[in-house]
Amino acid sequence: MTTSIKIQKNYQIQFPQVFAKKAGLKIGDFLTATKVVGRKLVFEMVPNVNPNLDKGILQGLADLKQGHAYGPFSASQAVKFLGKKLKDRKFSVKK
Repeated sequence: MTTSIKIQKNYQIQFPQVFAKKAGLKIGDFLTATKVVGRKLVFEMVPNVNPNLDKGILQGLADLKQGHAYGPFSASQAVKFLGKKLKDRKFSVKK
């Protein structure tokens, strides 16, 4: 089975639905072009778009486990809490 794909503005391409389904692609998936063989472009699915995202989530969960969090608050409770925290801070003026 072959089909033509037109290169759009900004080099965007649209895969035919039959190929996308066969490859298991879903709307929002990311692909990376891994190599060029002659005039063939090889794409692979990207398992994780942003590895720093997972790292950040894991760090946040570790912080929560260590008690590095406040709340939960209502909006008015949060304003009072933050006001108290600001008053408790020691500020130094550099000359």
